[in-house]
Amino acid sequence: MPRYMLDADTCSHVMKPSNDALLKRLRETPVSEVCISVITKAAPVRCRSVSVAAAG
Repeated sequence: MPRYMLDADTCSHVMKPSNDALLKRLRETPVSEVCISVITKAAPVRCRSVSVAAAG
């Protein structure tokens, strides 16, 4: 069972390697202990679609 659920802000920091301490801690944590919610997983898709619509 996962011990840590990453929120959208944390995931964005992981995708844009900007926090060495966060990345180090995540590398040291077994994958089986980390998860994200379906809401967090959907957030980048929703943000991209809004950006594309605004630019179009």
